[in-house]
Amino acid sequence: MSCIRGDVFIGKEPSSAILVEALDSLGAGLAILDSSRAITYANPAAEAILRCELRGKHLRDLLTTEAGSLALRVSEAIRLGRPIDRAECSLDGQPPRDVGFSVQLGRREEVTLLCRDITGQKRLRDRLDETEGLALVAEVAGSIAHEIRNPLATVSASVELLAESLELDPADRRLMGNVLAESARMGRILQAFQELAAGVPERREDLALSALVRDAIAEIEAERGARVPVAIAEHGEPQMRGAREPLRRALGHLVRNALDASNPESPIEIELESRGPWARITLRDWGHGIAEEIGDQIYRPFFTTRPGHSGLGLAVVRRVVDHHGGRLDIRPSLEGGTEAIVNLPTQAEHTWSDLRIIPGPGV
Repeated sequence: MSCIRGDVFIGKEPSSAILVEALDSLGAGLAILDSSRAITYANPAAEAILRCELRGKHLRDLLTTEAGSLALRVSEAIRLGRPIDRAECSLDGQPPRDVGFSVQLGRREEVTLLCRDITGQKRLRDRLDETEGLALVAEVAGSIAHEIRNPLATVSASVELLAESLELDPADRRLMGNVLAESARMGRILQAFQELAAGVPERREDLALSALVRDAIAEIEAERGARVPVAIAEHGEPQMRGAREPLRRALGHLVRNALDASNPESPIEIELESRGPWARITLRDWGHGIAEEIGDQIYRPFFTTRPGHSGLGLAVVRRVVDHHGGRLDIRPSLEGGTEAIVNLPTQAEHTWSDLRIIPGPGV
């Protein structure tokens, strides 16, 4: 962040006005404090970023505002006589924000504060770090799955043969059933490992989302040996270009999560709609919802609040959706339960950043 001394504003030379205008156009906040730490100047961008009135206030007045953490950092820089060239801090409020700032100490004891809202940049940086970590997890997971799958298949087949050939009493037969059930669960976890490791192939084809969703539901019904309670509402005929199998498996994970969270008597709802160059899939369940403190942890590999689950499903879903240039959001539903919202581009050249042109809630 560039350094600007407060004393260049004394006298309001024309160059100062030009500089202020430039900062305003860039969305950068500027505040000048005099030797008594009173704020003698603040541009509108600074007050917007810090969400409080600055002009005429004292630095200590900011300690009780959303900008309190920043005020503490500025006070410390002044006390130590050490300018801050570039730093970041988080501000309170709803939603919380991240601010990049610099503090310069002038010759006449003026203090210049420059700040900028970097919330979006920090989230992008965090996502990039998360993506790199996920790639490493996927590589390790794929190696583990490869080493375990064949021995597990042998164990399962051997137990099935023993169960058919031996005369077992009911207690022993239940034990055999437990072994087979746990082997099947391990198989599902290994499948999730392999899906996480596999990535998404580059080949794309024209897909009807309705068919993908129904294929995913049919697979789940075949696994469970029964029909599952699902209500599907279609608005238009949303289609896209994508990788069929990864998308089908990703939708399957979302449907399983919704079914497992819901009361068996309450059908989950799936809504399909077209929104210009985007297709949206919304899944609603009627479970207990997601605790607020969990936040984005739900997307982390191996994070789960349900015993017997691998915690890989949403990591797989997010990776597939990201690879298609889309976005996955999990949030509380207004009617209770949880909503999973998937926005996918209908054409491969679109990306999520263009979605801002689409009106409507949830965007």
